[in-house]
Amino acid sequence: QEILDPNSGLARFKPDIVFLPASWRDLRLPSIVENENEFAGAIADQAQAYWKRLSDRLGCHVVQHAYDFPSDEAYGYLSGSLPGGRTQVIQLLNRLLLENAPSHVSILDTPLLQRIEGARWQNDMLWHSFQQHPASESLPAVADLMAAHARAVLGLTGKVLVTDLDNTLWQGVIGEDGVE
Repeated sequence: QEILDPNSGLARFKPDIVFLPASWRDLRLPSIVENENEFAGAIADQAQAYWKRLSDRLGCHVVQHAYDFPSDEAYGYLSGSLPGGRTQVIQLLNRLLLENAPSHVSILDTPLLQRIEGARWQNDMLWHSFQQHPASESLPAVADLMAAHARAVLGLTGKVLVTDLDNTLWQGVIGEDGVE
């Protein structure tokens, strides 16, 4: 609603960066999708429409979270290879988001973070009680990844290249003569 309303608090705030968190739960995926290309394409098209609206109205950089994966699948390992399986559909959707992202949009690699966090990523009790996803234990890692991404987008990261001219940083000419 904030993206669609030209008089929203978001529009008045005029942010430099907008994060669009996403979760596999938002997709409301059945165990098998009839037409995975159509399903994933429709969601990717909607995301592109949001990106365009944010760029046109606010001129901000958009960070779209890639969709994570369910921890349990009705078809287990097969969901990654079955046409229309949840894993297959989410992989297709993430690929479409990445391929179609214009220069003012970057995709946050949420599935990588999910793999790093492992079993801590998802807590079904928290989801069913409060619709909280990911689990509380993983929120600091999500915040760190988002902050690092924001620093990169805003140009707040620094790169340093240190080269040593003889006798500048330390005494000697170790590169030419060796440690002895």
